[in-house]
Amino acid sequence: MIKAAFFDIDGTIMDHTGDKSIFHDSTAAALAALQRKGIKVFISTGRGPALLDEIWDMFPFDGFVTFNGQLVLERDGTVLHRLVHSTEDVRAIVELCRKEGLPGMVMGERESWPLMDAPQVRGLYKWLGQEFPPLYDPEQAKEKPVIQLTLYESQETAGRALSPVKGAEVVSCGPGMVDVIPKGGGKEAGLNAVISHYGFKRKETAAFGDGPEFQREFYRLCAPEGPLVLLEDGGLRSMLALPELALVLEDGRRLRAGLVYALATCPEARGQGFAAMLM
Repeated sequence: MIKAAFFDIDGTIMDHTGDKSIFHDSTAAALAALQRKGIKVFISTGRGPALLDEIWDMFPFDGFVTFNGQLVLERDGTVLHRLVHSTEDVRAIVELCRKEGLPGMVMGERESWPLMDAPQVRGLYKWLGQEFPPLYDPEQAKEKPVIQLTLYESQETAGRALSPVKGAEVVSCGPGMVDVIPKGGGKEAGLNAVISHYGFKRKETAAFGDGPEFQREFYRLCAPEGPLVLLEDGGLRSMLALPELALVLEDGRRLRAGLVYALATCPEARGQGFAAMLM
């Protein structure tokens, strides 16, 4: 039985397909139905608490896995997990980023600071409606712990530049962007903190999102064939994701089965029987 469910924000609980971001009533109803069944509902996001006020007020989520797992909070603010960079690693990372010209931000629990003056960074603060703050001073890490750094750079380039810092990991957080997190961090560590706190088993939880780690897990479940696709004249017409699973009968026997997880047909190709061919 599922006891906790974790949801990403963008493209998962929030619909960005139109001109405005929408939290649909049907989404709220589905989440409320989970809670009525005793299932705890958590947000799991790369955002920090300072960017979650709207989400916090939108629905009574039981908790929040923030900064991609480095900081986990219950709804009342109780900290279940916090992983921060050492002051020594912060100094080394900042020095290397400035030496190599890697623009980005240094992220505290509710504050952020620019590494350098760069168009991407100025654009972010403008989008947030905030004044461009003074450049980051590594000495601040003594009083204000650094949870992660977000850089506008490829994972390959940033990983190579920061390879001397053994206490940090560079993980992708989007096209042309990376997070620099403490070694051993990540969403999995944050989810495990929730599981451990409540005494759940891993199989009693479910996670929904579209981040790279979830994508890798999805394709792993669809292996070895991967999602099935139907092409006509070199163009994609329909696709079917059919992850393998096991059905356990009352007498304990296990049967191989497939879960029809996703079935879709291009709008212009519908009504021609392509999906039925895949099934």
